[in-house]
Amino acid sequence: MEQSARKTKDSLNRSLRFGALKAVSARFPQRVTDLLYAYAMAWRLTPELRRAAFQLKADIDYWGAGSGQQDMRAIYLALTKPPDDSWTCDNCDLIMVSRGRLCFLVGCDPAYKNCSYVCLERPTNHKLRR
Repeated sequence: MEQSARKTKDSLNRSLRFGALKAVSARFPQRVTDLLYAYAMAWRLTPELRRAAFQLKADIDYWGAGSGQQDMRAIYLALTKPPDDSWTCDNCDLIMVSRGRLCFLVGCDPAYKNCSYVCLERPTNHKLRR
């Protein structure tokens, strides 16, 4: 009897955990929209925006690992901008959008002319077919 109760409890915990992951994934579109709006309103990188971008990445990573789904992923990306005479962090794009990818600036290193981003990716049609 005790073993049966343990199996039921384990099964319920797995179901609840998966349900929580599904609920988190349902919030991503709104959180991304809110983050885009916050970046647009601030018009510069702030510590709060940086934390929010990294928290969103961590939540997406957790959701992907827990659910096994690959319909959205988050990556950390560092890009080096081509040098010019007076390179500053203003050379970094605050938000970058490309096919299937949305990137938020999270850091800048003027010494190395480097911009760091958290990027959210959704698979494009050719990735889904493979």
